[in-house]
Amino acid sequence: MQTRAYQGFKGHRHLLVAGLLYLPLVSPPTLAGTERLAFSSGPDGGTFEHFARGISSFLSDSNPRLEVLPFISAGSIENLRRINGRDAEFGIVYATDLYLGSQGRLTNDTRIYRNIQALSSLYPAPAQLIVPRDSDIHQLEDLKGKRLAIGGIGSGSAAFAERYFQSLGLWQELRPRYLGYSHGAEALLKGEVDALFILAGLPTPAVTDLAKNLPVRLLQTYPQDDQQRFFSDHPYYTETLLPAGSYPGIDQPVPSFQDMAILVAGVHVDQELVLETLNLLYLKGGTEVLKNLTPAAQATQLEKGLTGLLTPLHPGARHFWQFQGYPLEAEPEP
Repeated sequence: MQTRAYQGFKGHRHLLVAGLLYLPLVSPPTLAGTERLAFSSGPDGGTFEHFARGISSFLSDSNPRLEVLPFISAGSIENLRRINGRDAEFGIVYATDLYLGSQGRLTNDTRIYRNIQALSSLYPAPAQLIVPRDSDIHQLEDLKGKRLAIGGIGSGSAAFAERYFQSLGLWQELRPRYLGYSHGAEALLKGEVDALFILAGLPTPAVTDLAKNLPVRLLQTYPQDDQQRFFSDHPYYTETLLPAGSYPGIDQPVPSFQDMAILVAGVHVDQELVLETLNLLYLKGGTEVLKNLTPAAQATQLEKGLTGLLTPLHPGARHFWQFQGYPLEAEPEP
């Protein structure tokens, strides 16, 4: 069986191989009764990509009736659009993007995204502002006139960057570069941009690789007292600290704030399949597989699975969490 989402990708599908490259996919004949499902992933060098690869592989290996294929994407916003349009079954989206999309309040996008629902929180994704250690950028104001890599077009990082810097009154003063995490890190290494701004789980692979070749600093992104309008405008973000040791050479904690990365599915995905997915992830070893792929998966725990959710759950997810004994009385309304 080929789902609509899988068929929709046939013209430009790329499968992640060994976590390093997306290569043209030549599929073997599908076994009778096998259902192919699309998992919309994220940019190379980001945490989305590791989670998508791990979840897709574990689901496929655990159920011979399923073949779950991860497909490259720009990130959160593109995943939101793909799944809402039934061009993918599963994906990862930031909680804020999912919420704003459900309200028709995304930047430059007033569409209301009704066809995508939350399954579980996966991990926190803090804001990270990276500069070379010898840079003359020491605070947010110093970014004026600077070239700032903010993530690719369609990424949650780029959408977040505009949201954040608009609120601080700095957006018009920046020279944004729409580069994915790996490309942005490479550009910083080559001196083609002045700073790298990302929203991703710690440690972000692209930044880890960068810090091995270029001494870096992390700048504080948590707004100062005169910048607190950001939190009144966007109360869904929460304060956090980037711990010492996040990357080579980072020996002091850095104040920041974070979003939550959410596992999502389309409303067209069967409730039983969603229930099975969460069972495999939380009760049958899925989280251990993820921990072998990325340290960010240390935060993927059953008891934290409803943290930071701002939108209603998929019916299959409601069944799973209720069966696990988690109260849903305070679940957000549609």
